[in-house]
Amino acid sequence: MERNYDEVISDMLIQLVQIEQNLEKENTRMEAFDKRMELTIKRMVKAESRLESSEKRMELFDQKLERSIEQMGLFDQKLGRSIEQMGLFDQKLERSIEQMGLIDQKLECSIEQMGLFDQKLERSIEQMGLIDQKLEQSIKEQREFSKVQSELNMYFLNAIGKNGKNGK
Repeated sequence: MERNYDEVISDMLIQLVQIEQNLEKENTRMEAFDKRMELTIKRMVKAESRLESSEKRMELFDQKLERSIEQMGLFDQKLGRSIEQMGLFDQKLERSIEQMGLIDQKLECSIEQMGLFDQKLERSIEQMGLIDQKLEQSIKEQREFSKVQSELNMYFLNAIGKNGKNGK
């Protein structure tokens, strides 16, 4: 009977060592995953700061555009006065047309930049969704691991308790 008890304890110790080794491996994997997650979070923070700086630049651009629009209003008033006072309507009109063409070009560039910004924002949102999915998966895996570990602990506690009672 003692041999069987010793053999059972020996087998349990071997299994326990194997379980501890597997836990060490899992801990190593989880540490690597945590590092990757931290890097991903840092990237997201950088991306968010880039987005914020882009938003600030767009706000500055909007302010400059509003000032330009205001200046264009003043320019129109001056143009009207110039036509009445100097009779140089044709020359100033041609200049205005040229300036409007430049403004149209700048506005088209701005619209293109807004489109690029929207695409970058959509990509960032998609990346955040992927990160959320990976984080949820990690949490599920950790819960499953904890559950299995608890079951193993209960199994060994029960086995030790039964063998302790049988040994007495």
